[in-house]
Amino acid sequence: MTELELNMPQPDDPMLIQSESKANGDPVGTMFGKNRKIPPGAQSCLNWSKKNLLLLMTIAAVALALLLGFTIRLVEPSAKAVKLIKFPGDLLIRALKMLIIPLVVSSLISGVNCSKLHCKVLKLLLASIFFKKIVYM
Repeated sequence: MTELELNMPQPDDPMLIQSESKANGDPVGTMFGKNRKIPPGAQSCLNWSKKNLLLLMTIAAVALALLLGFTIRLVEPSAKAVKLIKFPGDLLIRALKMLIIPLVVSSLISGVNCSKLHCKVLKLLLASIFFKKIVYM
């Protein structure tokens, strides 16, 4: 046997889980040498979780972060530890602000430009600037 064949699982390996199909099309799994029928609900749940793995991992990360945050709050960390924990979060919020604000402004500009109302919006914008100059002088 070559090295590649030694590393491949053998069909008689008890830890091997295979998905096969019977003559009627029902999926059958072999686990620890026992044939067991996979229920259709479990199969559809497994297929859904494979398709939505990113969603499940995001929900798990949020749950873990909440658990960790509430646990750390119970410990009452020092001011230095709070600053160290707060710093990456502040950087993330500032980076999001730098990214989101220009996107929102450019979306508004392109939306106004695509609509036929750009003359009316321009008049409204000039009126609001003029009003602010008069009020705040």
